[in-house]
Amino acid sequence: MEELKVKMKEMKLEIETLKIELNKIEKLKIKRNYYQENKEDIKRKAQEYKKKNREVIQEQRKEEINCECGCLVTKQHLTRHLVTMKHTKRMNNVK
Repeated sequence: MEELKVKMKEMKLEIETLKIELNKIEKLKIKRNYYQENKEDIKRKAQEYKKKNREVIQEQRKEEINCECGCLVTKQHLTRHLVTMKHTKRMNNVK
């Protein structure tokens, strides 16, 4: 009897997780479908935003950040810098 109750609880939990995953998949399908239907409009709005805020975007890209390894890196290239040998060696020396 106890084993049956435990199995039922496990099955209910599995059903709930499957429902959650199915919901995520449905949301992704809706999002993709929306993008496909409105692709040109989305691109146009992005271009308008870039034109309107060109100077602000350029200033943000030029912004320099002191990396934890000691290098001075632009904000635009920080992610690329974090995987370089230079950063890795300096971080190993810091530790």
